[in-house]
Amino acid sequence: MGFGIHGRVFQVAAPRSTAVVKVFESDDGYQRERDVYLRLREAEVTEIEGCNVPGLLEFSNELRLLQISLVIRPFCLDFAAAYLDALPSYFPPMGEEWEAEKREQFGEEDWPKVLRVLDELESYGIYQTDVTPTNISV
Repeated sequence: MGFGIHGRVFQVAAPRSTAVVKVFESDDGYQRERDVYLRLREAEVTEIEGCNVPGLLEFSNELRLLQISLVIRPFCLDFAAAYLDALPSYFPPMGEEWEAEKREQFGEEDWPKVLRVLDELESYGIYQTDVTPTNISV
């Protein structure tokens, strides 16, 4: 279904499957995304600001594999670059230049909703650093 710097996503091969499997290249991306989905599952989060959030179904630490529910737009997903509870000290600040770039990517109309999504994620202690229209579809 897709791929990125952290891994590949495959739809589960079953009739009318409602799940995908994400296989990770590195432990770091796997652990971050797994831990975010565990926190979201614990808080019973299935949507944020009207955006569907995949649910964690199964995971394998040995295989660096997550099975998550398939969601449709609008959605909020791909947490391999997210951090729990705080950003690392080395992370660059998300200043005016970053915001101008993101405002252009999402458009003036959608940017305020994206900011609300990020705020709600932060209320769960989740800091999404990969803020793109492919990860947050509003």
